[in-house]
Amino acid sequence: MVSILGREYEAYFASDSTLLIHGVFLSGAHMLLEAPDSLSQDLVQDYVAKSAARQDVWPELATRLPIVILTPAALDSIFSNVGIHNQGLEAQLRLRYPRSRPELSLLTRVGFNRDRDLALWYAGSSNQGALCVYRKADLLWVIDGVVFAHTHL
Repeated sequence: MVSILGREYEAYFASDSTLLIHGVFLSGAHMLLEAPDSLSQDLVQDYVAKSAARQDVWPELATRLPIVILTPAALDSIFSNVGIHNQGLEAQLRLRYPRSRPELSLLTRVGFNRDRDLALWYAGSSNQGALCVYRKADLLWVIDGVVFAHTHL
């Protein structure tokens, strides 16, 4: 996951910014309702199995990448201040985390195929995101296709 996350947000991290991540992995199985038949079944099964249970984002991610993992308690504190002095969520995030984008990134667990050369993973925010298939090529993970994407303008 660190490898894929680092590659996906490479330009963001290069700008010396901190990424804010929701402290609980999303359940991503619903994104596969219209999954193409071309997806390998073992990849889909691993992704669905890992998405089934609620799980906190691993704190170790923050030791390897410039991210802040916002636990449910931290999010409750932020949301309790939204609306005070007419400040929305963006303003609260800017105030508390000035070196980050004022948005909360959402992640799912990563599903792998049996050979561990394909991965299925969602990364996004409330504004946009994508469930992508990644292929391992020369020890690097590269996007091989998009299964599901959303944008809200």
